Formats: sequence, C-alpha cells, structure tokens
Amino acid sequence: MTIRRAFLDLPDGQIHYRQTGDGMPLLLLHPSPGSSRQMVGLMDSLQSEFHLVAPDTAGNGDSTALTIDSPDISDYATRLPALLDALGLDRVAVYGSHTGAAIACELAILRPDRVSHVVLDGIGRWSPQEQAELIDRYARPFTPDLDGAYLMRAYHFCRDQYLFFPWYDRTAAARRDGVMPPAVDFHAWYVEVLKAAATYHHAYRAAFSWDAAGRLPRCHALRC
Repeated sequence: MTIRRAFLDLPDGQIHYRQTGDGMPLLLLHPSPGSSRQMVGLMDSLQSEFHLVAPDTAGNGDSTALTIDSPDISDYATRLPALLDALGLDRVAVYGSHTGAAIACELAILRPDRVSHVVLDGIGRWSPQEQAELIDRYARPFTPDLDGAYLMRAYHFCRDQYLFFPWYDRTAAARRDGVMPPAVDFHAWYVEVLKAAATYHHAYRAAFSWDAAGRLPRCHALRC
C-alpha cells in the first residue's frame, strides 16, 4: 500500500497528514520536533491491519501554526476532531509519542466520545526546577538569517538530541547510549524541523508545561 499525503482546510488553518491502510482507524501523533514523517516506519508496519492517519502537529512540518501566542496541549488536542470529521471518522484509537502522547491523552480526556483506545509512548514528568529549565532552554525558534548560521544551530539541535539529554548539556553525565541514525534518515528529519523553524518550539513548550501527573489519571480512568 502507498502512504499518501494530503492537506485539509480546517477552521483554524491547513493541516497536512499522511494516510494509508485498511481496518480499524488509528490516529498517529508524532513527537517533537518534526512531523508525521517520523511515523512512516510505523505506518509501513501497521498498514495491513489499520486505517492509519498521521497529521503534522500544528506549527510542525507542513501544518499551519495555531494563532494562539502560547498554546497549551489542549489547544493542539481540540484541533483534531475537525480532522476526524473531515475524514469521516467517528471514533479512533490514538497512538502518541512524547509530545504526541500528551496530545493523545488530552484528546481522550476532552473528547472521549471520539477515542476508543489510547497508546502513550513517552510521557515526561519533571520537577518544577527541571520543567522551568526545559521550557526556557530546550526549544527556541531558529530565525532565518542571511549568513546561514541558523541552519547550523538547527543542525546541532537535531544532532545533539541523539547524543545528550537535554541536548544542550554536552557533558559525560548527560551522554546518551544511543547511536546516530543513517544519514538519509537524519537529513529527512532535519528538513522537517527546518520547515517549521519559527514555530516548532510552541508544541515543545506546551508539552513541557503539560501537567502529566494531574492529567494522566483522568485518561486512565476513562472507559473509552
């Protein structure tokens, strides 16, 4: 099966998404930073069993950014029912990774009538000090400049996420055990981040600000 790409005009802007497969509808919500391009491998694996829909989160990839100055996770979640309506999907299972997991959880809480199952992959819980630091330092816009310096800042931001956590703490204590991906995959991800260089950070900051400890029990208590 072919993974097809398309755009929809929603009340608050355009949304770009990937779609493939047959069967039970499954909404895939990608992590930050990037786009639904990060879901392609999973879509290849699941397309024989599910009808898969993977949107670019607002302000990421090719989707229009929200017009709110400082959106929270509920603002991203409340955009999704309009996508489901446009695609003729009543209820869906939802898989979310990291930022996508926070959005998936919030969607299930706000609109349990539209969600049948939830799979959460990677939820962060931070101390107040960690949260404040991550919101302040982890994700900042890459404002274009004519000497191209923003391209290298964005490159190191993407590269160092594989090497350290947080990416800006380039010390032995923060070193990660993982390895760099193949260059072709890294390039594809880097390009997706650059598409939204000036807006991607809003979703990151919303995820770091999200009250995981308070909201997760509400998601767990649902009878989807």
